[in-house]
Parts: sequence; structure tokens; C-alpha cells
Amino acid sequence: MPVARIMTKLPLRTALGLGLAMNLLTGCDQINQLASTVGMGDDLTVAANDPCGPQRATFAKSNDFFTADVLKSAGVAGLVGAAGGAAVGGALGGQRGALTGGLVGGAGGILTSLTLSYADYMQKQYPDNPRQMANGINADLTTEGHARDQTIANFRALRACRFSEASLIKQEVRLHELSRADGQQSLAMERTWFNQEIAVAERWGVNMQKRDEQFQDATTELETKAPPRSASKTDPTRKAVTAATETNPDKRQVLASQVGQAKEQSTVQFSIDSSALRLLLSWPWLYA
Repeated sequence: MPVARIMTKLPLRTALGLGLAMNLLTGCDQINQLASTVGMGDDLTVAANDPCGPQRATFAKSNDFFTADVLKSAGVAGLVGAAGGAAVGGALGGQRGALTGGLVGGAGGILTSLTLSYADYMQKQYPDNPRQMANGINADLTTEGHARDQTIANFRALRACRFSEASLIKQEVRLHELSRADGQQSLAMERTWFNQEIAVAERWGVNMQKRDEQFQDATTELETKAPPRSASKTDPTRKAVTAATETNPDKRQVLASQVGQAKEQSTVQFSIDSSALRLLLSWPWLYA
């Protein structure tokens, strides 16, 4: 019997202990293999002289999650440890999806993520209980939605910092506290950092769409197994379908819109010769 399947059959305490032991035994090779698959934030390295370094570092925390498909994200979560995964699963009422729960916290999450689609994984987890499958998918969709909300908030904070720094540099040039050449050099550096951040956010958006498709495939399978959905918004199948096809895709569109606006605004923001009116019209609070 495959190891991941064995893990699902064990009592929770036993599975946690086995998961932790297997995490230790897999060693650095498997961690490095997984890291090379999903990326570890190399595109968002924080420079020592970056005034927006804290905001960039916070924004970069989404990289490991959104550069992978759903189950590879679960594999990254597995590196954190089984106990943490179990705590999340307990907080969600004991429902175990791929992104939450004790199985993902151990080596099972890594092993499974490399071999199955998300829909297949959830069907194997709950072969005869569509309601529990719906609850597990809902738990994962909630985790996904929260991650997107946090990423949007972090991007807004990073954008505000970059544009604020650009304004300060131009003000120092106007007040002759900084030479024009030094000001241009500082703005060019800010532009380079922000272009990197925009490029990463755009890649996340592309992969978010792929993740949406994986969740939608799972809810399509769920609908073939679950009884007819009730009109209640609390019906787990209905909740899963709504989150997979509407709520989370809408959040992806919000991020894409904010990134697109910031990309347009940056041309003015990082130009040393931009007029006050153009700066005002490009300021991010107008688009919040």
C-alpha cells in the first residue's frame, strides 16, 4: 500500500509521529528538489540598502505558495512540520484538505503532491463520503482565499512604499539636498526593484488561474458524487462551487487589476521630470 494511503488510515497521533520521522529521514535532497520545483523567493531577494525591504520581504512570503500548483503548495507546507498542519486542521473542525491538516504536515504531503492531481487526491482521501470531501475542499479554498487576501494587502503596502520613496527622492532633488544625477540613480534602483516585484506578481496571477482550474476540477468531481445541492448557502457542495468559480477567481482579478494599475503609474512615479499634476493623478490612494 502506498505510504500516503497508509498515513490516511492511521490514527492522528500515530500519523503525526510517523510524518515527523519521515520528514527527518527524507533529508536535504528532497527539500532541495521541492525547492527547485516551486522556487524559494530568489526573485525577491532583499537588498541591504532597500528602504522598502521589510515590505518586500513580507510580499515575498507568498512566493512559495503561489509559484506551485495546489498540491506542491501542500508539499511546501509539509516542510513546516506535522504538528503545525494538525493545529490548522483542528482549527477548521478537523476537516483535512490538501493545504490543511495533519497529513500535509508530514511527508505524506510531499509524496502525494508529486504524483496526484488535486481532484484525484481529494477523491482518494474521501472515496465514499462526498460531504467530507466537500468540507475538505472548502477548508482548502478558505486557505487559498486568505492567502490571496494577504497577498493583495502586502502588494498594496509595497506599492505605497515604493511610490512614497520615489516622491521623497524627487523632493530632495527639488530642494537641492540631492544632486539630479544621484536622484536619477536612486529612482532607477527603485524602478528596478519595483519591476521585479511586478513581474513576480504577474507570474503569481498566471499560476493562480491554474490553481483555480484545479479547484474547479475538484468541485466538478464533487458534484458528480454529492447529492443534489440545497438552496442553503451553508450547503458544503454549494459553498465549494461558489468559492472555486466565483470568490477566489474574483480575488485573482483584484490582484491583477492592482498590479496593472501600479505598472502604469510607475512610469510617472519613477520619472524625475514628472509634473505635480501627473504625480497626483498617479498616486495609489486614488485607486484604492
